[in-house]
Amino acid sequence: MSATKEFKDVLTMRTENLKVHENRRQLFSSTASKDSSNPFVRQRPLAARSSASTSTHSPPPWANGSAPSSQLFPKKQNDGESQPLLQQQQQQQQQQMVPLQDSYMQSRAEALQNVEATIHELGNIFNQLATLVSEQGEIAIRIDENMEDTLANVEGAQGALLKYLNSISSNRWLMIKIFFVLIFFLMIFLFFVA
Repeated sequence: MSATKEFKDVLTMRTENLKVHENRRQLFSSTASKDSSNPFVRQRPLAARSSASTSTHSPPPWANGSAPSSQLFPKKQNDGESQPLLQQQQQQQQQQMVPLQDSYMQSRAEALQNVEATIHELGNIFNQLATLVSEQGEIAIRIDENMEDTLANVEGAQGALLKYLNSISSNRWLMIKIFFVLIFFLMIFLFFVA
């Protein structure tokens, strides 16, 4: 019973830790999650990202050595078309991520419900097993008591049989004595009366 309770405690602690870890991941990787459409696909390392971005952009200003400060701190793009396009892509990526996360969380919840149901069934089985063991213990105690009673009855019967044997043997001698006395009187009667 305690093993199932410990197992259940471990599972609940594990799910709480997973939730906390997921919350931390969402807090610290909110920008990274916007970049990727699938959270399960491994993302490229930062070095590969920077090399890919440098291949499309001009080399960094510190590589020239003669870059003005305006190149070090570029101004915001005022291009009205690129901003809505970027926002649309981010919204699409977020909309694609939400069903994936929902289905993942739903599958995790179903798995946890299955585990809880299994633990509950195991608890019921262990309760039934404990009941059976206690009943078998009571039956064993009853059998032991019955064996002691039977042994006492057998010893009493043996003593009664010995007493009966003694009484029968003493009665035999009595019957033999009576038989001899009758024969003696019969002989006297036959010899003296006849």
